[in-house]
Amino acid sequence: MAFKKSIDLKLFVFIIYFDCYNIIMVLYIVHGKFFVIFDGAKKFKIGDEYMKIKKIMAYVLLSTMIFALPACSNKENTSNATSTKTTESETTQLSEESKESSQTESAKAESETEQKNTQGKETDGKYIMKELSFKRDDFNIYGQIYLPGDGTGTYPTVIIGHEFGANHNSVAKYAEMFSKSGIAAYIFDFYGGGNSIKSDGTMLDMSVFTEVDDMNAILDRIKEQDFADQKNIFLMGASQGGLVAAITASERGTEIGGLVMFYPALSIPDDGRARFKSIDEIPDKVSALGVTISKKYYEDIFNLDVYNTINKYTGDVLIVHGDSDGLVPVSFSERAVEVYSSAKLIKIPKANHGFNGEDAKQAGQEAIKFITDHLKK
Repeated sequence: MAFKKSIDLKLFVFIIYFDCYNIIMVLYIVHGKFFVIFDGAKKFKIGDEYMKIKKIMAYVLLSTMIFALPACSNKENTSNATSTKTTESETTQLSEESKESSQTESAKAESETEQKNTQGKETDGKYIMKELSFKRDDFNIYGQIYLPGDGTGTYPTVIIGHEFGANHNSVAKYAEMFSKSGIAAYIFDFYGGGNSIKSDGTMLDMSVFTEVDDMNAILDRIKEQDFADQKNIFLMGASQGGLVAAITASERGTEIGGLVMFYPALSIPDDGRARFKSIDEIPDKVSALGVTISKKYYEDIFNLDVYNTINKYTGDVLIVHGDSDGLVPVSFSERAVEVYSSAKLIKIPKANHGFNGEDAKQAGQEAIKFITDHLKK
């Protein structure tokens, strides 16, 4: 019994000294346990000595509570102050490190004049994506390349142009689908192509033909890349990007393995002529689809004969268009199939301008099939 009592007393002192945060709770536990021990010892005739010890323990408990609480409070305040100081120090250090890192990256970016490559991010183990930017004249064109597998091979490659006022993100889903099917895909922001782009320029700088210049410059650069199969480079575009791809293909001819267009905006020149009777009537700034563009936009395409331009491309063409497109009626694509020497039109039932969900999946699968079938020839 003496051994058990001694152990409890040591535990009592140890906890008071080292654990003031929980002192009150522990004291009640130890105090209660101590009395249980001595209650059990009454049968050993401790008698009055037991009562004296019980009173002493009560006084000890009360005194410890009085003096321990302020000590706990001081310890907590000191701990909080120390923690705050440490956090501030760490924040300052991280801020300095971030500043140094930012300065290093800025210096590195400034030294790159032709293209920018960053470490690829592996996704699902099926493809990697890398940032890959080019120069067109003195302008920066931001882009991303999606490469199948580990990205170390040579692949058929498709260059994809986005819609009017959009950016590369609008066609990223197709780049993913291509890369998972063994086809490299390059997506990018046209110069001035939208209000949320990473390329240079604003929408006041953009026209269909500035975007044609962008796609031509990108084609030249892609042909220099080790990952691109020189004999199998394809052009693709959505909406205005489709018109841009069609014009670019007509200029590059046999350099292009094939042409893919999703809901191509072949109606743009007609729209311009419907709004203005002559180039002189076009104001310096024009509102179109909720954004402001310059006179240059309509001026550049005002006299463009779309079908007598795009039909100069004699390679294989795939057009995917929704039969419920309210912005660019499918009839424009139906006429395009007639002027091309080798073209196929796939109509997606009830699809409007722009594909999402199952419509996008179907369109992407049709484009993949078009390219893989071409590779078998």
